[in-house]
Amino acid sequence: IDGDPIYYGSINEDGFFGHTISVNKHRALIGSRDGNVAVEYQYNENTHSWNEQHVFQPYNYQSKGRFGYAVKLTGDYAVIGSPGYDQIGYIEIHKFSDGKWEKVKTITNPGDEKESYFGASIAIDGKTIAVGNYNGEKSFIFYTDDFQTFTLKQTLESPWNGTGKFGRAMDLEGNQLLIGATYSQLAFSFIKDGMGLWNQGSSMSSAKRVKSITGQKISCEGGYAGKYSCKGMDLYAFIAHDDMDGTELNDIWGWTDPQTGKEIALVGLREGTAFVDVTDPENPLVLGQLPTHTRNSTWRDIKVYKNHAYIVSDNANSHGVQVFDLTNLRGVTEFTTFNETNHYDKVGDVHNIHINEATGFAYAVGIGSAANSELRCGGGSHIIDLNDPANPTFAGCFAHEGTGRSGTGYTHDIQVVVYNGPDEQYKGREIAFSSNETALSIADLTDKLNPKIISKYDGSNFGYVHQGWLTEDQKYFIVNDELNESRGYDDNQTTIIFDVSKLDNPKLLTIYNSGLNTIDHNNYTRGNILFQSNYTAGLRILSIANIKNPIEISFFDTYPSGDRVAFNGSWSNYPYFESGTIVVTSIEEGLYILKINEEVDLAIDDNKTLPDNFDLKQNYPNPFNPITQIQYELPKAGVISLTLYNMLGIEVMQLDNGFKPAGIHRISLNGSHLSSGIYFYQLRTEGYVRTRKMSLIK
Repeated sequence: IDGDPIYYGSINEDGFFGHTISVNKHRALIGSRDGNVAVEYQYNENTHSWNEQHVFQPYNYQSKGRFGYAVKLTGDYAVIGSPGYDQIGYIEIHKFSDGKWEKVKTITNPGDEKESYFGASIAIDGKTIAVGNYNGEKSFIFYTDDFQTFTLKQTLESPWNGTGKFGRAMDLEGNQLLIGATYSQLAFSFIKDGMGLWNQGSSMSSAKRVKSITGQKISCEGGYAGKYSCKGMDLYAFIAHDDMDGTELNDIWGWTDPQTGKEIALVGLREGTAFVDVTDPENPLVLGQLPTHTRNSTWRDIKVYKNHAYIVSDNANSHGVQVFDLTNLRGVTEFTTFNETNHYDKVGDVHNIHINEATGFAYAVGIGSAANSELRCGGGSHIIDLNDPANPTFAGCFAHEGTGRSGTGYTHDIQVVVYNGPDEQYKGREIAFSSNETALSIADLTDKLNPKIISKYDGSNFGYVHQGWLTEDQKYFIVNDELNESRGYDDNQTTIIFDVSKLDNPKLLTIYNSGLNTIDHNNYTRGNILFQSNYTAGLRILSIANIKNPIEISFFDTYPSGDRVAFNGSWSNYPYFESGTIVVTSIEEGLYILKINEEVDLAIDDNKTLPDNFDLKQNYPNPFNPITQIQYELPKAGVISLTLYNMLGIEVMQLDNGFKPAGIHRISLNGSHLSSGIYFYQLRTEGYVRTRKMSLIK
C-alpha cells in the first residue's frame, strides 16, 4: 500500500498531530496530544487519498485541555477525550447526522482528583464504553442504550501496587477488556461475567522489563558496555526504577556523610525521593524512599545543606519544600519508607531549588503557587534562610521583570555564588545567574530585601534558556537551550557559552554544536570538565579547558533506543563525589552508576590539541606503499568532506566526512587496491578548501 502522508497545518507548534488515530471503514479520525484538535478524513477510492472533512474543536477551550488526546469512531459516533481540562478531564460524544457532526453529550470525570487525566484513552464495543483515567490509576466502564444517556457501570482500579499509569491504553471486544499500565510495563485483562461485571483475568509483563545490574563492573570495550554505547566510561551498576519503588526518574543530587564517608545518591522519582548508597559503586544499596508531600509529579528537584535535603516539586498540588535530615539514613540496611523532618509551606509548586552553601540561603525558583501572591515572587526566586537547617524561614523575593515568557521574571533554574570572579566591583557579593526562559539574568542578591539587577542577555533567538552552571573561575556561564532543537532553530544539540567576566555586560562567547540529534537538559562543571545530561544521547563529558572549543572526551548513552529530539533518556547527573563516581538519572530506565576510565585524558589543556586555523597537512609517508596517514585540523566544529581524486579529477573515494568536533583529526589510507600513480586529496568545510598531492608507488 502506498499513499501520501496526511498533514494538518492549522495546529499550534508542538501539537503532535497524529498522537492517536481511529479508523472505521472509509472514515478516519486523527487526534493530537497538545493541539486541542481532532480531524475527520474520508478515503477516496478513486484517488487513493484521504481528504479532510471536518475539524473538531473543543466547545470548552483551555490551552492545556488536550482535546483530541484520545479519539474513537464507532458507527455514526465520534468520541473525543480532553483529559487536561480543568486538570480533571472529560469526553465528548459527537453524532454524524444529515451530513454534519453535532455534539450530543459530554461525560465528565466521575471523580474530582486533579491531574487524573480522565479521557486519556477510550475503547468502545457496542453499548459499552471504557474510559482511562491513568493518573488516577483507574478506568471507568459506562453503559448506554442510545448514546444519549450513559450510566457508570463499574470503576476498575489498578491491580498494580504502585504508580503504573493504569488506563493509559485500552482495547475492548466482546467480553474481554485489556488495559495497559505503561509505566509498570504491565497489561491486565478483564472478563465480563454473567452479571455484566468485569473481573480481573491474567496479567502480562514486558519481556524486556528493565532489570537492575549489580555485582560486577561492565567495562566500556569496543564502544559498548553491555548494550550501552560508550566511550571511556564504565558501568559499575544500574538500579531499575522498580527497585526504588518508582516508575519514572527526574532530578538527582548527592550527599557525602561527613561522619561515615558514605556517598549517597538522592534520586528524584515521580513518587518521591529515593536514597541509594553508592559507596561501593558495584554493589549499591537502595536505602528507601521519602514519599512526595502531595501527589506524584514529573518534576522534582533536590539540594543539600548541612546534612539536610530540601525537596521541591512542580505541578504537584502545592507540594512546598520537604526538609529531610539525612543522618536518618545512618545504619539503614533495608528498604525503608521515611518521614519528612519538616515542611516549608510558604511556597507550593516549585520547579527547582538551588542552595548557596557558602551563605546558607536557598533559592526556590519557578514558583507556580504560594501561600499568597506576594510570596510567589513573580515566578522568580523565593529566598529561604536555612541557617537553622531544620527550620527554614522566608528571607525575600527577586524577579527580573522583562524576562521570561510572561515578562514577570519567571526563573526556570538558578546558580547563586559568593562572587570571586574577575569583575572586581562585585567580589564578595552574592551574585545570582538565572536561566529565565528567554534570557540570562544577573543580579546582586546580597541584601535579600533589596536585590539589585545587574544585567541581562536576551539578544539571541533562544528556544528556552533552561539551566546553566559557571566555570570554576566564574568567567563563563554554560547554558543549555532546551527547546531550540525541537523547534527547529538548530539541526543538532547546541550549548550556549556566555562570557560573564564583566557582570554588567555579559556576551555570547560561542555556541558549541555537538552534532548529536538530541536535546540538552542539565549540565555541571568540575574543574575543566563539563558533565551534560542530554536526554536520548545520555551523559556526555566535555573538556572545556579551551572554553571556545569544547571537546567531547567521553560519553555513556543511557538510552539505547537511539538518539532523537525527544524528552526521553538522561534527565540529570551528579559528578561531585570525591570517589569519582558519577550518578545519572534516565527517565524511563533508572539510575546509572558510572566512572570515567583510565583511557580518557582528563588533563587536556589550552595548549594541547586545538588548532588556531583550518589546515590540511601533507600525507606521511609520501610517496607511500600501500599505507599513508593524512592529518587535518579544525579550529571549530563543522561538517567536512575529505575526498580522494585521480589525475583526471574523478572521485576515487571518500576518506572522511560528516560532522566533526574541533581539533586534530587523522585518518589512514590503505592504497593496496589502487593503481600506482599521482592522486589528490581535498578537504572541504565551511569557508575552507585545500587540496594536496600524494604519490602511490608500488
